[in-house]
Amino acid sequence: MTSACALHTGELAFNQGYLEVARDLFVSIIRLHEGQHSYYAVKAKTLLAKIEQGLTISFNTR
Repeated sequence: MTSACALHTGELAFNQGYLEVARDLFVSIIRLHEGQHSYYAVKAKTLLAKIEQGLTISFNTR
């Protein structure tokens, strides 16, 4: 339940532009499920990659 709520909150933060909050939540989920192949960890890794890709793109456009 904790992972589900953190994932949902992270997605909301991501969509609202609170990338640091979203990143922290996704990292916490990944750490919680370390060594496991859970849905929550996979989803958090995917969204974290989107954040990192977006940050790279935004840094390159300046």
